Amino acid sequence: MVGGLHAGRNWQYQNWVVGIEGDYEWSGERRSHDGTGSFTAPLGSTIVTLTQSQLNTWKLRSFGTIRGRLGWANDTWLVYVTGGAAVGRAQYDHRQTTTATITPLGGGSVIATATVNSQFSEGKTRWGYAVGGGIEKAFTPNWVARLEYLYIDLGSYTFLQTTGFDTSVRLHDNIVRVGISYLFNAGPVVARY
Repeated sequence: MVGGLHAGRNWQYQNWVVGIEGDYEWSGERRSHDGTGSFTAPLGSTIVTLTQSQLNTWKLRSFGTIRGRLGWANDTWLVYVTGGAAVGRAQYDHRQTTTATITPLGGGSVIATATVNSQFSEGKTRWGYAVGGGIEKAFTPNWVARLEYLYIDLGSYTFLQTTGFDTSVRLHDNIVRVGISYLFNAGPVVARY
């Protein structure tokens, strides 16, 4: 889920509308991947079992764009395309638990056990681009509702490069959002759309 603010400026020439817009969004988007593995081997008169579990989480904390817009207005409707620069703050977290257990070869109680936990985290601000389109409907001379789609691509980045748990992540997102805008200094030309 995302939420934020936007501001911009439009100019209307007959039915054509051109503009520039910037926005900033707080984001709760995340994706996780976990896994568990086990290895057992005899060692003298004992059996050693290693169990490892991992949880990797990628989060998009926030993002913003500055974009141009080009649209076609008809009555109180506007259909437009948009594109420009994007910036986002991503975070990657890696948690791992490794447990070693030693038991007698023929079975029986655990002789010894040890657990090691490790956790690494890295945040990174990345620049990229945003493209998309949308539709707007003017309900009054000053109030406009919109439905918009944006594709944001912040490229690829390898997180945790110095830890031995380095992971390359492609940072991109598809966003569908609704919004309400207030038009300042709306006159008869702006009110048409």
